[in-house]
Amino acid sequence: MTGKMDIKTILGKKRILFAAGATIFIVHTFFFSFFIMDDAGITYSYARSIFNGKGSRLCEMSEVVEGYSNPLWLFLLGILQKINLFHPVWTPKIIGMLCSIGVLFLGALWLSEATACSSAIFFFLLPLALGLHTPFVL
Repeated sequence: MTGKMDIKTILGKKRILFAAGATIFIVHTFFFSFFIMDDAGITYSYARSIFNGKGSRLCEMSEVVEGYSNPLWLFLLGILQKINLFHPVWTPKIIGMLCSIGVLFLGALWLSEATACSSAIFFFLLPLALGLHTPFVL
């Protein structure tokens, strides 16, 4: 035995540790499932107006202005509204949670590469640290 672990063992540990950290993030997210930022309604309203052909306006009686801050998010929510797959609370939370898990994985991967550390610890510590940080979860 050379003292080094084989690649399958390392990858298996990374997956298990990442799943444990991501589970903590998901559980913490569900504690705030009732919470929605009031500014989110602005994007929902603009998405509805744009995808219903009314133009870039907050409501039907308002003038046309660009009052949203993230065009990609607006486009995604507008498409989901148009095909009736939009719920004002759950749809953004689920999409946000999936994107956050992807960011956590890429961050852990980058940390392990940047530090040239073959340990799987970053795949647990990063999701754990950010998963317990309420501003990241919201």
